[in-house]
Amino acid sequence: MARATPLTPKQRKFVAEYVANGANMSEAARRAGYAESSAPNSGHRLMKIPHVIAAIREEAEKLLNSNVIIGAQT
Repeated sequence: MARATPLTPKQRKFVAEYVANGANMSEAARRAGYAESSAPNSGHRLMKIPHVIAAIREEAEKLLNSNVIIGAQT
């Protein structure tokens, strides 16, 4: 299912970082280029945008379906 609204470059980077770093919103926002001081708020705000959430789901599903071994941090 395609998203109706395209992601901005920063949103696209946030999605990739969010999936890659174990769903840490603040760190994903920092790595995506959002200001250090507002990264927690930016991450929280991004997680309320339906097309960003849809992109995260798609990216996570791709990762799960790619037969990649996913390790859990202890």
